[in-house]
Amino acid sequence: MAQFAAHLVGERALITGACSGLGLALARELGGRGWQIAMLDIRINETVIEEVRQLGGTVLAVAMDVCDLEAWAEVRQTILDTWGGLDLLINNAGIADAGTIFSIDEERWARILDVNIMGMVRATAAFAPLMKEQHAGHIVNIASMAGLFALPSMISYNVSKAGVVALCETLAAELHPHGISVTCVCPHFFKTNIGDNMSHISSATKAFMQKQMAKAKVTAEDVADKILNAIDRQQYLLLPHPGSGRQWLLKRLFPGYTLSRMKRIAMSIAAKS
Repeated sequence: MAQFAAHLVGERALITGACSGLGLALARELGGRGWQIAMLDIRINETVIEEVRQLGGTVLAVAMDVCDLEAWAEVRQTILDTWGGLDLLINNAGIADAGTIFSIDEERWARILDVNIMGMVRATAAFAPLMKEQHAGHIVNIASMAGLFALPSMISYNVSKAGVVALCETLAAELHPHGISVTCVCPHFFKTNIGDNMSHISSATKAFMQKQMAKAKVTAEDVADKILNAIDRQQYLLLPHPGSGRQWLLKRLFPGYTLSRMKRIAMSIAAKS
């Protein structure tokens, strides 16, 4: 179990997408440690909020869309008035989409980029100044292996998560002089509800994703535990799935080989579509 390091000055956290999946697993872990947790989600689930409270957490539940700039200003002021600052920001909220450059229209592109990238930008812009004043804090951004490996038929999701990786790398440098550390998390497939609202997905892509989810042995709780340990170590890049580090090294050393694999996957999906 992680024992949080000195770069966190207190026990005040904000988690987006906190009422399900990885966000909820993180809230449960922090709740069990007695943290004060702002649980943000587009829809609040009172049952899980009460569960985190029963575990020992002090919960501030907020129903909001991460795309709502005015809501971020209100949340920032509420946390400042209630807690006096924030120690840990976990940008977990995100949506998925599937399709190729031929099938995704501009409205769908705009929505996924607004949620997956600009949602994190808004949250960070709201709370990084508070952390700068404290000269302490930690930001966790949930990216994806899709941000490192561009899986065919997931073009908009890949681009959004690659943007998160770039955001993390930039923030890690820019915020370092102010005592703020950053962790970029790139999980592979694990059981989550992120694909539940993907209405435009093709049958072939859906079958591929379901197969990967079914094979996944890593749970949201496993990923949450590794994230908390990464925070304790101030680890920048976290690849929580076994073998992901080797895959990432292989791509960096032999990018042509990885691209050839993706081309074969694209041919297989196209043949079944």
